[in-house]
Amino acid sequence: MFSYANGVTAEHYRYHFQAVIESIAEAASEHGVLITDEMFAQVVDFSDAQRLGFIAAFEAFFLHHDTDNRTQQQLRVNK
Repeated sequence: MFSYANGVTAEHYRYHFQAVIESIAEAASEHGVLITDEMFAQVVDFSDAQRLGFIAAFEAFFLHHDTDNRTQQQLRVNK
């Protein structure tokens, strides 16, 4: 995956990590692997902006994933 670093804001990193998460989920689905939170545990963050961007992307992915019915608050607590 290529990602253009056009800033160092949490919003920028949200888009980056959302693409990473979607790619992982797509590969898992193609191989019949159940998508779980633990699949994303190895995604590394180095700065506050990256950490906040990852959290936002993680929440956005699972809020829109049909098989997950957790609320944003539940996702935030379970990280």
